[in-house]
Amino acid sequence: MFASRTASICLVSMVSLTMCQQALAGPFFVLVGWRGEFARIDATTGEVYESPQTVPLRLQALAFSPDGILYAGPGEERDLFTVDPVDGTTNHLLSIDSDIRGMAFSPEGDLYVVAREEQTAPTVLRIISLTDGSHTDVGVLGGVGLHAQGLAFSQDGQLYTVRPNGDDYDLYTVNPDTAEAHFIGSHTGGLHQGLAFTPDGSLYAVGYSAFAQLNPGNGAIIGDTIELSGDYRGLAFIPEPTTLVLLSLSGLALLRRRSLHSNRST
Repeated sequence: MFASRTASICLVSMVSLTMCQQALAGPFFVLVGWRGEFARIDATTGEVYESPQTVPLRLQALAFSPDGILYAGPGEERDLFTVDPVDGTTNHLLSIDSDIRGMAFSPEGDLYVVAREEQTAPTVLRIISLTDGSHTDVGVLGGVGLHAQGLAFSQDGQLYTVRPNGDDYDLYTVNPDTAEAHFIGSHTGGLHQGLAFTPDGSLYAVGYSAFAQLNPGNGAIIGDTIELSGDYRGLAFIPEPTTLVLLSLSGLALLRRRSLHSNRST
């Protein structure tokens, strides 16, 4: 999956005031977590850069828009934020009336979400207005039940979602016009939170403390799984190369590469 597996660690503490700068040679993934975690994964090397407690709590979803803006939600109060993909700086955009579990932009620029209003309510596919936060229901997510989570559009406009199923995860395609869902496959691995496609059609997923590539045809894990230390829920792919700078005057910022281990699914 990745060209290099070299480990690196960089610590920035209040006593050292050291700048830790790691140049990324290509595109990367951004991840956010339930407890405020923020991380990036170099899409070329697999290097993981984790900087805890830099985003609002209880973020469930990320989506990168066609015009190059990274969005996150819903947080503790059902809000939508814009996020700097380099350092995790967030700005409140607007309040929304949906408990978002996953979100993704269509190729046309519409923000689709999977949401439910109560723990026992069915998951609904919606389109969120970036003007006032209101929503338009497409329909109840047929066949997926109560706990649909991640959401991602492929480059050709096919919509995917994932849900937890005990120790397994179930992958589905979804009709964005009707919310009808089609079951693809069920596999063990816990990758049932965030989904993201890369421009070449590769599908990736995150589930709490694991990140891996999935086969969009059957849902199976491809290659290695990267272990993470947080409670990660949202995932987005950022196509532009950049440079990561971590500075901290209070607490600890951590840049580290987690171990890769081979997964038996292919």
